Amino acid sequence: MTTLREQSTPTDPRGDAIVRELEARQRFTAAKRVAHLLSLDGDDPDEEPINVESLHSFAELLRRCSTLPDPRIGVKPNGLVQVEWLLDPPGIVALTFLADGLIRIYAAFDEPEGMPNCAPVNSTLTPAEVEVVMQPFVDRLPPLSRALQKLVAAGDMHLAVSDR
Repeated sequence: MTTLREQSTPTDPRGDAIVRELEARQRFTAAKRVAHLLSLDGDDPDEEPINVESLHSFAELLRRCSTLPDPRIGVKPNGLVQVEWLLDPPGIVALTFLADGLIRIYAAFDEPEGMPNCAPVNSTLTPAEVEVVMQPFVDRLPPLSRALQKLVAAGDMHLAVSDR
């Protein structure tokens, strides 16, 4: 498997195109993190390069789910993109974007009692199925994250990312 850098052309690097797409959608935190991960692509000989299909699948989910706040973003040693959102009350939604377009989802609360419609999920699904399954969990993202993301999605606010 070749790295994104090796698959790019000098006029339109594939990784840069994804970063530009995220920035155009005002996903500045996600764009900055993806750019950082792309800059590290291929640095560790024991890890697979970033999987292009996985990266595109992640960017497509953010495009389709415009009100989701930007997640924590990482790359697994096998090159697949993995993202997560922390929930309030304590819990997590973690997605791994597989090369075949499917998404592996794990979603659960630390203490699920009193969380109707939020049974733990651990499955591999299509992107459309993931959107439906994760909705009860997304409703429990920390309020500030939801409020800020709605303002950004509406174009009423631009978030700046700082290195500090």
